[in-house]
Amino acid sequence: TEVAKGASAMILLDDNFCSIVDAVHKGRVIYAGIQKFVTFIMSVHIAEILQIFICVLGGLPVMRTPLLILFLVLVTDLPPSIALGMEKGEPTLMKQMPRPKDEPVALGFMWFSMIFNGLNICIIIFILYVVALRHFCDGFILQADIEGIDDAQYKIE
Repeated sequence: TEVAKGASAMILLDDNFCSIVDAVHKGRVIYAGIQKFVTFIMSVHIAEILQIFICVLGGLPVMRTPLLILFLVLVTDLPPSIALGMEKGEPTLMKQMPRPKDEPVALGFMWFSMIFNGLNICIIIFILYVVALRHFCDGFILQADIEGIDDAQYKIE
């Protein structure tokens, strides 16, 4: 059977079948963590791309410089990856059927979640950005208008 072929390729340190079950459980926990991390990180990056795109098309000052993007990637990617790596896993993980080999890491419902969450993050941050621009840039939000005020270089950097 397929199970026997797969088990024959494993190297066992002992003759205990529980070692195989533990290894499969750990593999499923790791795979579920990867799926959760990809969903989270894609939501954040979709929001960042949309924010920059809206700023460029709308004539607003771009809210993120390349250096700030690198800093945000370090700050927002590392802690969740560590947290998801330490997760114990769902209690029903071993009751699930094995996934097909050709199944993608990000499933359809995950893509919906990534886009929906990315849009929500983008809208909230963009509203806060416009409010901050109006407050700190003498009521202006467009790049061309802001450049005309005193000390403009300090207000948008």
